[in-house]
Amino acid sequence: GRIDVISLPRDTLVNDRFGAHKLNSTFILGGKAGLSDAGITDLKSPLAEAPFLQGGTQAFKETIETLLGVNIDYVALFNVELVAKVIDALGGVDVNLPEAMKYTDRAANLYIDIPAGDSHLNGQQAVGYLRFRRGVGNDYTRMDRGKAVIGQLLEKVKSPAVIRAIPTLLSGLQNDVYTNASTDFALRMISSARGLTPHFYTLPTIEDARYGSYLLTDNAKTKALLVPILEPTSGVDLQKAPAFVPSIVDQSGVVGLGAALAVYLERNGWGKPEVTVQKAADTPTQIVRREWGDLASAEFYSQVLEVSVFTPYRYPVGAK
Repeated sequence: GRIDVISLPRDTLVNDRFGAHKLNSTFILGGKAGLSDAGITDLKSPLAEAPFLQGGTQAFKETIETLLGVNIDYVALFNVELVAKVIDALGGVDVNLPEAMKYTDRAANLYIDIPAGDSHLNGQQAVGYLRFRRGVGNDYTRMDRGKAVIGQLLEKVKSPAVIRAIPTLLSGLQNDVYTNASTDFALRMISSARGLTPHFYTLPTIEDARYGSYLLTDNAKTKALLVPILEPTSGVDLQKAPAFVPSIVDQSGVVGLGAALAVYLERNGWGKPEVTVQKAADTPTQIVRREWGDLASAEFYSQVLEVSVFTPYRYPVGAK
């Protein structure tokens, strides 16, 4: 009944069969190894794509299995063209920016120009929004933007819009995706997504000046993160009031909805939350877990309200 999405910081230090390096180098190192095993020296050769993709994907899979201590059965590698197609097929996404995004990289065919405030983005604009790493935040906030977009898309999958999007999704499996999953399996995943509650995380890491720009994996926090994912029934007592009382941010556009939710929570003995009403936005209802808000409370509210949990990597200065 749930889907867990873990973002992995690209600067995470890993040590695999290629030695010690940043996580984002893993794929290309594996790809080059795949070419070498196939006896191919020309990267532009039409025969190079298959062994490069296979080698890169296998290397990345092995590294992540070691990093998280889990077995990975299926992998899917997709390009930015598919992301744009799917977002267009599902009607675009809504975002809110504290400041404008403006960046041009002609060599990478990347043109980003999104104003501050509320915007509705088409597929191409959304790809720029997801790839942007300058000015607004950093790689951590970029990962949080990605999780927010995935949350919107999963909500759209629960609507009739997904029926119109299925041809795009299926064509993408053949043209824009490298995967070891069958089309039938992917179709089952798409249909079951309507009943899933998403939970979003970022791999816990440690910044240490002695390691320069490398991030060290926080093994203790990673283990704690994986417990509710691998053992989803552990630690949540739905008969016991949660320790943490949430704040409610109402962006529904429905007058009094946030206040009604507060009354519902209070009547059930789950505390008296504060309610803040903000401008209406077409974003999914989520529990946003703060670093010092306990995990059990977030899981409790997720289950009783049937909404997703979003765990950002960075927390606002002065947040309580």
